Amino acid sequence: MHKLRDVVDEIRDQATKQRLRVLPYEIKMMEPSPVAIVKGNQITISRRVPWI
Repeated sequence: MHKLRDVVDEIRDQATKQRLRVLPYEIKMMEPSPVAIVKGNQITISRRVPWI
C-alpha cells in the first residue's frame, strides 16, 4: 500500500494508528513529483462545479 506521509501524519485517533501498526503488509510512503502535483491541480480545477 502506498500513502502520502502527510495523509498518515493527519491521523489523530489512537485506534486507527494502532491498526496501521499491525497491518499484515508494509505501507510505503511516497511524495508526488512537482509534475504530478500540477496535473492533479489541473484536474481538480477542470472538474470544479461553478456553484462551489
